Amino acid sequence: MKNYIKYLKLVLGIIVLITFEAFAAPNNSPAVTVGFIMKAVQTVDYREFNNTDWEDAKIGTTLKSGDEVKTGLRSLAIIKFKDNSLLRVREKSLVTIFGDQQRKKVDKNTEIKSGTLGFDVTKQSGEEFKFTTPTMVASIKGTSGYFKVIDSKTFLFLESGIIEIESTVGVKEKVTLTAGNTATVGMDGIVLVSKASADDYSESEAVKSTKTTRVLIRTSSDEEYILEYLEK
Repeated sequence: MKNYIKYLKLVLGIIVLITFEAFAAPNNSPAVTVGFIMKAVQTVDYREFNNTDWEDAKIGTTLKSGDEVKTGLRSLAIIKFKDNSLLRVREKSLVTIFGDQQRKKVDKNTEIKSGTLGFDVTKQSGEEFKFTTPTMVASIKGTSGYFKVIDSKTFLFLESGIIEIESTVGVKEKVTLTAGNTATVGMDGIVLVSKASADDYSESEAVKSTKTTRVLIRTSSDEEYILEYLEK
């Protein structure tokens, strides 16, 4: 009887340990597949989580939590998520994609380190979709617009929806941004909100544009190459 009780305690202990480890998995696990490269124009590279080497990103390249994507001059990368949200990574930009899976749902966070990024985020059902820059965090439910990060200053144009903004430096202000407005956050943490101008709307359309130019190049040995680059 004593041996049976000891055996039962051992089995229960193993079950508890397995259950604890399953629920204690670290957030932003690199095993979580977040999305894929839907379009790649000109120079688009990606780097896997905990890897030092950059590789060419192609259409269909899967992106897991912690992977980075960068674009060169006259280049474009469109990232599509499982919920059909789209990111347009414009030229000379660097972003990192994170995903934290909770059962069947995936909370997503895109870190914009530099450059310009357009977004079209579908309505989130019980999931989080955030953007992080050097000066702010933006929580999104279902909106469209674009970010621009230059010299540690973040500019955000919101075309539709609502975004909750929180500056992460300086005075650390919180602001609710509505459609048709812009927000600028510098290293002082002050969130400057303004009504969007005609130029802001024009740039928003430019950020959405995926028009490219193709040039046929023929070498002296009669080899042909097609060079595709993003139109200005």
